[in-house]
Amino acid sequence: MLSDGWICRCFTVPGICSRSGCCLMAETVWISLRSGRNSVAIRGKSHRQEALADMVTEFLEIICHTVLFNFGSYAAETFGTASYGDILIHKCQVKEVLDYISNALQTVHRWIKFDMLSHFAACVLDKDNRVVMEVVIIIMDTQYSHLRDVLTNEAADMKRQFQQTIFTLQRGSYIENMKNAFRCEEVRFELHTKLRGNCEKKLQRRVGEFKWEKCDHHVPQNLHPCGRRIDSKLIEIVAMVRQTDEM
Repeated sequence: MLSDGWICRCFTVPGICSRSGCCLMAETVWISLRSGRNSVAIRGKSHRQEALADMVTEFLEIICHTVLFNFGSYAAETFGTASYGDILIHKCQVKEVLDYISNALQTVHRWIKFDMLSHFAACVLDKDNRVVMEVVIIIMDTQYSHLRDVLTNEAADMKRQFQQTIFTLQRGSYIENMKNAFRCEEVRFELHTKLRGNCEKKLQRRVGEFKWEKCDHHVPQNLHPCGRRIDSKLIEIVAMVRQTDEM
């Protein structure tokens, strides 16, 4: 069952061949509208869902690139810099990496939009398939308010909290504990996700799109907070880090 463990896509940094993966996609639901008023209300809710999913997916994308920059094996010159609010971030410019993250996050975006995603993890594994570092993002709760101005009012504060989490990951003490990761000659980058318990039957494979592989392991227990809890009227998120010295 997807609700009992992770599903993942994997990507190999230079030194190991990557496995092929697939994506489970959210089923399209067609709603028969009875009135113009209902149509407007549903379009408004869909717009707010899309906007919130955009913000969270962008945050997860930056988490991926931050993990790759700090703990992956790509050279610093393969990364470009960009601004995210008040902080400077690094983004890998290698095409295969960009394609991998982009394709995976297309699915993740839909899962967030329909409140299906509960956990997202950016992981670095060694050649023995042992996780040497991972950042786990736990989406505790999602609320799509009926008030149009709530997202607008909350967006700036949410982005500020996202920045604080990313900055903590960039500059935090976690890097001091990554000796084992840096010793690895070959590492693999993987994205893992965990869906909410009632979402499995709502998913199906779409023609021409990928399917996520199932992982056997459960959400790790030895996680530590990365920054403060992200708490707003729209979403609650906890960022966690697992360190190599505890494995």
